[in-house]
Amino acid sequence: MPNRLYGPKDTERRASVRDKPGDGRTPFRRDWSRLIHSPSFRRLQGKTQLFPSDENDFYRNRLTHSMEVAQIASGIAENFNSDNSSFFYKNPIAVDLVYFAGLSHDLGHPPFGHNGEKALDRLMARYGGFEGNAQTLRILARLEKKETAYFPATSEPRPVTDDDDNRFGLNVTYRSLASVLKYDKLIPQIAEDRQEQERKKPVKGYYFTEADLVRGIKEHVLGRQVDGLKTIECGIMDIADDIAYSTYDLEDSFKDGWTSPVKILALNDDFKRKIVRSVNEKLKETYPDSWEGRELTWPVSMK
Repeated sequence: MPNRLYGPKDTERRASVRDKPGDGRTPFRRDWSRLIHSPSFRRLQGKTQLFPSDENDFYRNRLTHSMEVAQIASGIAENFNSDNSSFFYKNPIAVDLVYFAGLSHDLGHPPFGHNGEKALDRLMARYGGFEGNAQTLRILARLEKKETAYFPATSEPRPVTDDDDNRFGLNVTYRSLASVLKYDKLIPQIAEDRQEQERKKPVKGYYFTEADLVRGIKEHVLGRQVDGLKTIECGIMDIADDIAYSTYDLEDSFKDGWTSPVKILALNDDFKRKIVRSVNEKLKETYPDSWEGRELTWPVSMK
């Protein structure tokens, strides 16, 4: 019985690749293999998650964080697949693909976290800005040095020019590219002299340079052009990321001595109210269609 979650175009790549005799990997496992051997994945070990990892070998960096996200995400997918009363029991989610999404989700995020992202966005305003999720897609589909439109499929690589940027990055499957497309929104370009007035923080989405690519992703994954694409693998990765950083950033804070359960309980009420408001604002931003009724309400409703 065919899996209703996936179609034959999901596993197509922008440039065809040679089949390897005896290679029993799925296309998504092959994507995962390409990722973990890539320079951009290794560079995650030099990016801080919360505390600098060179100060203590306990602290997480972006690499170990990504591994934890991948494990949590794949566990969620496996739980869905194992429930014999669910749709996914007969149409299982591709766990290798979910694992790929978890491992790759932070490739484009710069050092110094969101402060670094804001600084780069200001510097790149005239070129469309900078945003971590958009950069992840660009790294996978363009900047990584694995394949181009012509090489290694042909023996003569062509130079990259402004008129013919033929790089395809890791040349992963279209469904793998879709798994990191968290925000299906074109990031608007703004003039440098208007950036402070019009954009106070990076806009989540994809760069105008990847607009054609996103159209291609939709054509292969959905067979049509729609707004708001977010695959189930991407959604699982997104919630796994929330689980990982909200839990393990706190654990690193405990290890550092920056806070503790007792210190949290001892905070004054005004500070606790600020936490409640901040959490609720994040809920509204992240889940605009489903946040109501799920607000944090300590000690009383903050509406």
